Amino acid sequence: MFEINPTKWLKYSNDNLLKGNGEIPLVSNSSTDNGIMGYSEFEANNKGNTLTCSDTTMGADTMFYQKNDFIGYSHIQNLVPKFEGFNKHIAMHIITSARIATVGKFNYGAKFNREAMRKTKIHLPIFADGTINFTFMENFIAELEVQRITELENQHITELKAYLKVTGLENYELTEEEKQALSDFENMKVEIKEFRIENLFDVRKGKRLPERVLENTHGKIALISQSTQNNMVNRYSGLQGKNEIYPENSITFGVNTKSFGYQTSKFYTIADVLFLRSNLLDKLSSLFLIPTISKALPVSAWDKICGITQMKELNILLPIKDNQPNFAFMQTLISAVQKLVIADVVKYADRKIGAAKEVVYPAEMAVRN
Repeated sequence: MFEINPTKWLKYSNDNLLKGNGEIPLVSNSSTDNGIMGYSEFEANNKGNTLTCSDTTMGADTMFYQKNDFIGYSHIQNLVPKFEGFNKHIAMHIITSARIATVGKFNYGAKFNREAMRKTKIHLPIFADGTINFTFMENFIAELEVQRITELENQHITELKAYLKVTGLENYELTEEEKQALSDFENMKVEIKEFRIENLFDVRKGKRLPERVLENTHGKIALISQSTQNNMVNRYSGLQGKNEIYPENSITFGVNTKSFGYQTSKFYTIADVLFLRSNLLDKLSSLFLIPTISKALPVSAWDKICGITQMKELNILLPIKDNQPNFAFMQTLISAVQKLVIADVVKYADRKIGAAKEVVYPAEMAVRN
């Protein structure tokens, strides 16, 4: 079915081959990214619409279809079809068959080299007269691709709806108030004033629970650590009794790691954690305040702590109304930003599916749509 010979390659270093902003694919021994190491400014020296495969592997896991002209590489074999009508869909069918046929048949001592490729037999559909049914192969793969596009669309819609429902952002259209908040912020029409942290929040240090009381791991009460991940939640516990529990709607802060979180429910602390609380605080305003406070932290080495005294003495800049922090503006601005992000995610997902349609099978999709 194929004429198999080494690809034509250039005797230059990878740095020279890949320097600049080239557009010609360099096909290497990689088993990912269609075998393409990168792109070169050198001219292609192998024709496209062929298969490539490394001869140093233990099977056809590096066999790929190369649509465009390309630059070869050492130990890459070029499989040029001996029949008419070869294309991407037929190639995909053949590659799958080749990978199935070579599983477990080669090892480090017996590689899938050029001679082994020539002798490998694969299973393909045929007509009643014994000739290969390339039409079936092409249509079968095309149908699978269209089916995959449909699955992607359905998955995207389902996951997006679920996420928007959980986050309360089913409607991500900006209100007039949110548009105005964005405009005022972008055009610096917001009045700003400096405030001292201790004048805004009740700042306290959580009591560090001893390890012996952490054995109860069944419950819904968050154990807040100094982690920089997972909103600082180490795990959840069912602790009860005399252990002090701290109030919800608090910003938490890791003394050593300088990590932040916002706790919507009551919590325990199991490390050196501060928490900041105000009756005006909620999740949206906390998303404004956390980066503001973080920016105000003194630049210091990783091992320099920011304790309760340093936190209380921090000064931060906040939008104001009637000379007081404008929490309502913070909430409106963050709500607008969240909606813009969600809208961008929706557009990105739609573009991704649209691009897949064009790359996979544009003619088929055009007919179906």
